[in-house]
Amino acid sequence: MGLLDLLVKLSGRYEVHGAKGEYVYTPEMLWERVMRDAKESNHNWVASAAELWRVCNEKGFPEEYAKKIEECILKCFSNLESTKGFYYDSQEESQAVREIYNSMIESKDEEAALICKRYFTGVLDGIIKNDCDSLGYPKYCGETYRQKCDEWKKQMLKKYFTDKPVEDWDKVKQILNKEFEKDIITAEKQGEFEGEKLFKIVNRGEVSPQLIEDITK
Repeated sequence: MGLLDLLVKLSGRYEVHGAKGEYVYTPEMLWERVMRDAKESNHNWVASAAELWRVCNEKGFPEEYAKKIEECILKCFSNLESTKGFYYDSQEESQAVREIYNSMIESKDEEAALICKRYFTGVLDGIIKNDCDSLGYPKYCGETYRQKCDEWKKQMLKKYFTDKPVEDWDKVKQILNKEFEKDIITAEKQGEFEGEKLFKIVNRGEVSPQLIEDITK
C-alpha cells in the first residue's frame, strides 16, 4: 500500500474507480452520490455495480451505508430487468447483482426481502415484455392477455420466489421462460387471445394509447 492509499484509509475515505475517473468518498458521501445518480438513471452511476459492491465490501466500510447502497443497486436493476431487451454489461456486473441479491435474501431482513421480491418480479416482467414477434412487437395487446400475464406472475412468485440464494440466474430465467411459453401456447391453442392479436387490432383501426404504450415500451 502506497502513502496515498494509506492516507486515504486513515481519513475514512474510499477510492472508487469510476468510468470517468478516480474518486475518493467517505461512506456517507458515496451513498449520497449513488442516491443522486439513481434518481437520474438506473444504470449510469459514478461507478459500476461491480465496483460499488467491491467498495461496500472493503474492510471497515460501515454496514449501514453498504446496506443502503446495495438496496439502491438492486432496486435499479429491478427496473432494468423489467424492460424489454435488457442485458448486463459484463459478467462482473451480473455477478455483483447476484451477490447483492443473495446477501440481502439471506439477511432475513423484511425490507430486504421485499426488494428481492421486487427484483424477482422485474425478471418476470422482462420475460413477458420479451414475448414478441419477429419484428420485436408484442404479439398480443388485450385485457385477456394482460390478465393471463398477471396471473402467471402470481403463480411464478408463489412457486419460485423463496428466501434462499440464487446461484444461477440464467438457469432460473430459462425455467421461467419455458413456464411462460408453455402457458401462453396452451392459451393460444384454446383460442383465448384470438381477438387480441396485434396485427388484427391494427387492421381494425383500434390503435388506442394503451396499445401504443404496449408497442413502444
